[in-house]
Amino acid sequence: NEIQSQTAYRNETAYSQTLYIRVESNDNGDCYGIGPHLVLTIHPLPEFDVDPTAIVCLNLPSITLATYNPDDNYTYKWLDESGAVLSNESTVTVASGGKYTVIATSGTHCESFPKIVEVAESIIATIGLNDITVTDNSENNTIEINMDHLGIGIYEFALDDAYGPYQIENLFEYVIPGKHTVFIRDINGCGTANIEVFVIGYPKFFTPNGDGINDTWQVNGVISQPNSKIYIYDKFGKLLKQIDSKGDGWDGLYRGNQMPSTDYWYMVQLDDGRIHKGHFSLIRR
Repeated sequence: NEIQSQTAYRNETAYSQTLYIRVESNDNGDCYGIGPHLVLTIHPLPEFDVDPTAIVCLNLPSITLATYNPDDNYTYKWLDESGAVLSNESTVTVASGGKYTVIATSGTHCESFPKIVEVAESIIATIGLNDITVTDNSENNTIEINMDHLGIGIYEFALDDAYGPYQIENLFEYVIPGKHTVFIRDINGCGTANIEVFVIGYPKFFTPNGDGINDTWQVNGVISQPNSKIYIYDKFGKLLKQIDSKGDGWDGLYRGNQMPSTDYWYMVQLDDGRIHKGHFSLIRR
């Protein structure tokens, strides 16, 4: 069978095919020679694997992209999106996101199809008190994390335990008063940030009996506002005690004498300008 196109011939037998060549005289077509004088050898393209995606943490060291499962010994060429060659090894180290291309070349100078690794960037969260909104002294105390300035990562949140459980929701509800730690973890493994948060709350009672439990009355979480002023009154409006916000609180004494079991009133002027008033019970058992 004559090969009509001699410039774009596609082999009909895989990997190796013998082609016959006929040579004939221009003067006498009956004078010709034919024989299997040409062997067409088809070398396979290099085959190997890469992970198609990767994450680089901008707050951590560079990452290494690698080829694996090669069918043979190849040389490699890694390129960035601009076409600049980054490596001639089977691996390349990168510190930023982007599309990275690798091409393998076999010993017979056959080049593979390009393979692309898409690297996404992430980073540990950046968190400050301005990114936290606390709703306290309520039936439903909440801590909400503003997502706008945390960073480019995808984050999840836990309260008071670095091991979780974590949640995607950036709002914690029904938070008890006192000191809390909010943990913000990047789901891509770039790290966990944390910040202390204080929820203001007022105990309903205290029992100053010396057992080490609820022996004093103090505003929960007020240590975050150390210049707050806390006043304790009896039911007639008589000032009994001004409490140091950094101290243990009121022990139920007035001028060294135990005050009786009854309700007492408080007024608190917080550093942030809020003024809270209410009452609580002193219970002696």
